[in-house]
Amino acid sequence: MLVLIRWQSRTMAVPFIPTGRGQYRRINRRSYRRLALLGNARLLFLSSRQLGPSSCFADKIWHMIKGQSKSRPTWVEVKAGLESFDRTALLGLVHDLYAAHKDNQTFLHARLGLGKDVLKPYKQMIDRWLWRDVLRNQDTSVAKAKQAISHYQKAVGEPAGLAELRVFYCELAAGFCKEFGNDDEDYLNALVRMFEQALSIVKTLPVESQDALLARLDRVRDISRNFGYGVGDAMDDIFAEYT
Repeated sequence: MLVLIRWQSRTMAVPFIPTGRGQYRRINRRSYRRLALLGNARLLFLSSRQLGPSSCFADKIWHMIKGQSKSRPTWVEVKAGLESFDRTALLGLVHDLYAAHKDNQTFLHARLGLGKDVLKPYKQMIDRWLWRDVLRNQDTSVAKAKQAISHYQKAVGEPAGLAELRVFYCELAAGFCKEFGNDDEDYLNALVRMFEQALSIVKTLPVESQDALLARLDRVRDISRNFGYGVGDAMDDIFAEYT
């Protein structure tokens, strides 16, 4: 029997089977698939109002769901825990987070506008994952390169900075493909998507800020015509749409 349970505005399905005397036990997913294939799966919906302490079965579900909700703390719980912190304790916590990981340092530097070039660490990440060192047999990773842009967006999200990072991504990816060749379709498809994302945000900037970025993207488009896989044609269409 598949039990649909509504708990804290969420609905989840939990597979159970009867074992006698009003008792139920949970079954694993593989067993439930077999049960469903036999046509014996039934749906029972229980709301939080029905999950009271009077029922042994409901009580088991109640504790199971409460256990699941406690296994993943939310921001509400974190915020409540921080309410008892004074200024010194909060600074100590931020210091520990700062020291724990380089990404936290980059985030705080960007959020607070520290350093001469806030974009530099994000560009370094993009450079590492798009332009691999072929002599060291390094890997490329589109996901990690894009993650650098996502991190900046969460830390600051300033449109001009975001546009610069997206244009830089396109320049680096196109430059790598021109220099070494690249038949990785995922890499090339990601370049086309980033090209469009770059154009879309550049067009939201003040007019006086657009010309230089558009010229850089136009050079990317020109370079990419030799890559094959329809990259150049796709960029031509996208560029015409936005300009």
